[in-house]
Amino acid sequence: MPSNTIILCNKCSSSIDLPSSSQIAPSALQDPYKLVKTHILSSIEQEEAIIGRCDVEISRIRAILLELETNKLTMESRVREQRYSISALRSFPEEIYDMIFSFMAEPYSLQITQNTDSGTQVQSCILAISQVSRYWRNLTHALPRLWSSISVDCTGLPAKYRTLIEAHLQNAKQAPLILEIDAYTSTRDDTDDFPSVISRGHGLDVFRYLMSETHRCAELKIYTDWDTLSDAIPAEANNISFPELQYLCADIRGYQPAIFRTRLFWQAISEAPKLVTVDIPFLLPSLFMSYSHFKTVRVEMAWDVGVVLDLLRQGARLENLDIRQFCHVEQVEEENPCAVVSESLRTLFLRATDRVPYMNMTSLFDYMSLPSLEQFTLTTRHDYATSGIPCEIPSSMITMLRGSSLRELELQFGTGCPLENTLSDVLGSTPNVTAARFSFSAPKESNKTPCLHNLVSKLVLPDDIDIDTPIQPLAPKLTHLFLVWDLVHPPTSEDLDDICQLFVDMVDSRAAAYYDEIASKLVTQMDVAYLAYALPGEEQVVPENKKFEWVGPRLGNKIEILGWMGTSCYVGDIRGLGE
Repeated sequence: MPSNTIILCNKCSSSIDLPSSSQIAPSALQDPYKLVKTHILSSIEQEEAIIGRCDVEISRIRAILLELETNKLTMESRVREQRYSISALRSFPEEIYDMIFSFMAEPYSLQITQNTDSGTQVQSCILAISQVSRYWRNLTHALPRLWSSISVDCTGLPAKYRTLIEAHLQNAKQAPLILEIDAYTSTRDDTDDFPSVISRGHGLDVFRYLMSETHRCAELKIYTDWDTLSDAIPAEANNISFPELQYLCADIRGYQPAIFRTRLFWQAISEAPKLVTVDIPFLLPSLFMSYSHFKTVRVEMAWDVGVVLDLLRQGARLENLDIRQFCHVEQVEEENPCAVVSESLRTLFLRATDRVPYMNMTSLFDYMSLPSLEQFTLTTRHDYATSGIPCEIPSSMITMLRGSSLRELELQFGTGCPLENTLSDVLGSTPNVTAARFSFSAPKESNKTPCLHNLVSKLVLPDDIDIDTPIQPLAPKLTHLFLVWDLVHPPTSEDLDDICQLFVDMVDSRAAAYYDEIASKLVTQMDVAYLAYALPGEEQVVPENKKFEWVGPRLGNKIEILGWMGTSCYVGDIRGLGE
């Protein structure tokens, strides 16, 4: 082996002569850092051992922290529950929660409606409340009344919603129910016969189920047709009873011969011991229904006088009667009919259709005596202007009112102008009236209305009342007077000046009587007096600023003074009164 080793440089290709190992001193081959490295390796070994012990300690401490954190969260949760258990919210009595939840659930705790665009809509506030917390869930189940009000539109309703309805009825327990059942057809119209979309699996099952639960109702509203109702009444209808029923609203349409299949149902209704208010489409004959213990009867239609008199004969406890439409008034067919005396009736609302003028109702009042009557409303839409029939009140009605205890009176004459003494004669027969409202039209030929001038002039009190010259003022207890005057032509100053002046003078005379020692014993001061006229079409627009634009500044100032004296007086366009 050569003594020298030649190594070529990779970069410059030059050779390097290296000495052989024998030529190198032994001391040059020894590592000068050996002792240092040995010390470092020993140090590394020691520190790694310490790191291992630290890892073990950290793991132990982390386990302790995790346990502490878990214990902390558990205790915080327990503290929150304990704080909530003694909080003011938790200390509310159940009655307060009942009131709050009942308010949130109005009008119904479960409401299922049908919408053409969005389909079936379900609202169940109480169900949502019961899912907030365990306490609220237990609370809602402890208050069964919260679940007892249900409104369902059965038309086309899938059967799957029956489960939700059953759950509410089950949670209601023994609480009296409030049910609203709509089973009208989606193709309802004004005809007597129409196809039904209520079918099995699409509303009929749900409707039948709800009808089977009506014996639990305190309030029941049914909107359907006679055929659907008769199909839903169970065969054992003779066993139906309504021990808790207090209010019934039945709007039933369609082909009426089906009514005979519902006779047992109506008999059970009439025997309900707590039922006091009924709202029905028409007066059913006594074969179907007895009205002996009802206090309030509302009827959509009445065809003749006889059925109304029969109702008054039966209704020993009847206090309120509301007939929305007199469709056709016939004379009493009895040869010697006896007067019907209703000692209990206090409120009577009669609304005649456009085919029935007031004089056609003579036979109704001929045989009616209502000594306890306190509120009477009579309206008609009859077009007196074109029919040629005089717009007058039957004398029998005035006789009936004279024997009553009337406090509130409202007469609407449609498109008619009453005869000159009509309004004053009516008020003259009712000396205890405190509120009166008359609505009428001016004659076709002009805006002059004799009956209005006659009434207002007779209500005016003389300036000086002598105790030695006793007078009997018209309507001495009248505190609220509303006169609505439909004009047939745009008004002129000639039309308005006289009546406005007379009306304000009348109100002023009544207001001044309050401060007169003698007059204050004869009449009561008016609180409200309105003379409002409706302008024909849209010829006139109500002034934006002025309440007294139509009466001039002098009367306007007088009206303001009346307001300071305690009487609210208004003269002007009815649209100026606002809502």
